[in-house]
Amino acid sequence: MNRSLLIGYLKSEIWGIVASIALFCSFYFFVKDKFALIFFGGLSLFNFIKNFSAYKKKQTYLTELTERGITEQEAENDSFIITWKNKKRDGILKYCLMNGVLLMGMVLAMVVGLITFLIQPSFFGTPINFVDFIEFTYPIGALLGFTLSILSWSLNERKFIHLTGTLH
Repeated sequence: MNRSLLIGYLKSEIWGIVASIALFCSFYFFVKDKFALIFFGGLSLFNFIKNFSAYKKKQTYLTELTERGITEQEAENDSFIITWKNKKRDGILKYCLMNGVLLMGMVLAMVVGLITFLIQPSFFGTPINFVDFIEFTYPIGALLGFTLSILSWSLNERKFIHLTGTLH
């Protein structure tokens, strides 16, 4: 393994690594569940290996771009244009439903659920409490996600017009 590549990865991902260690420690001190500790420790290790592999591939890709005389920004812009054309073709409603309602709604419900579990674990004492909680948080997350995805659509549309110089 290339030592400078590993050091570069560690420098670029320092805050993610710190967050993983903090999550691991919080499970150790607050939850005190060995299974959760082993599970999240293994998950963190798997994530570290997966992300390092992706970092290595990206560095190889950047080296190839440099050899061809293309900057990273030019390659990212080309990739964005191709991706955005496909998403535009599907329409704003599908974009908002998939990215906003489904994805952001689920993520917000899970984050709020995790925070609630860490602060007040007894809240989820019965299954009905969990169902009530999801019935409350998911619609709020979906609405917030839908709103944010409309904003995201608008920003991506501006970027697309700026990069292509067209209104289509």
